[in-house]
Amino acid sequence: DGNRGYFTNGDDGGSISVIDTNPTSAAYNTVVATIPMTYASAGVAFSPNGSRAYVTSWSSNYMSVINTATNTVTSSFAVRDVTYLGNVVVSADGKTAYIATNWVTAIDTATHTTTATIISSASYGAKALAFSPDGSLLYEIDLTENLNVINTATKTLLVKAPVVNAANVIPNFVGLAASSNGNVYILVDGNFGAVQVVSIGSAT
Repeated sequence: DGNRGYFTNGDDGGSISVIDTNPTSAAYNTVVATIPMTYASAGVAFSPNGSRAYVTSWSSNYMSVINTATNTVTSSFAVRDVTYLGNVVVSADGKTAYIATNWVTAIDTATHTTTATIISSASYGAKALAFSPDGSLLYEIDLTENLNVINTATKTLLVKAPVVNAANVIPNFVGLAASSNGNVYILVDGNFGAVQVVSIGSAT
């Protein structure tokens, strides 16, 4: 409902801090709950109705599911064949979670099983993920700073393209988002202090 924010605390016990984000609330901008986690937390994504939060761990291959009504962990499960979990996004129908791992791993949110492994790089893992506005494409930045485009219907790689800045230097990308105009906005770390815009066009 937009009244709570969930923040990972990484190495600080791996907990999740829940922040009141309702400007009209007396508790606005304060921690209203702390959810202990077994492993160092990395990414958080929500089911479409907001009832569940999916939390990944960069120090293990475990994902945890949080009931957002009670702010308790209801289950934790291992994601097979990977050594770490990073950024996570959930499809609009809530059925699939995509995780940045040693590659991109698709998880069935009902059964907690791997339904696809999408490899964009032979030796480097995924860093950040974002959906196109209609959910038909998944954009991925890997650890070699390639921008990869994945078809979510077939769960296959469509496009792999290296991204460089105006000085022909490969920066350290840390996040990305897609807009309705076909552009992908890539957040560059503090060494470059910029947002890079990439025009995707039609990848299908």
